Amino acid sequence: MLVALSFFCAWCFGYAAFRAGLSVKYWTVLGFILGPMAFPLFSTHKRIALRRSLHSHDCYIAA
Repeated sequence: MLVALSFFCAWCFGYAAFRAGLSVKYWTVLGFILGPMAFPLFSTHKRIALRRSLHSHDCYIAA
């Protein structure tokens, strides 16, 4: 049962990482090792990546 949960979490985190633009291999392995306990870490990294992408596209038009 624990192995099945690990594979399911690995697939879910890999898919979510792909959709969020994060490293798929890293999050798949982390999801397999930590299982559902990796969710707070994933959501934090996803939020940081989103914030970085929004701030990197700030531009100012100088006349």
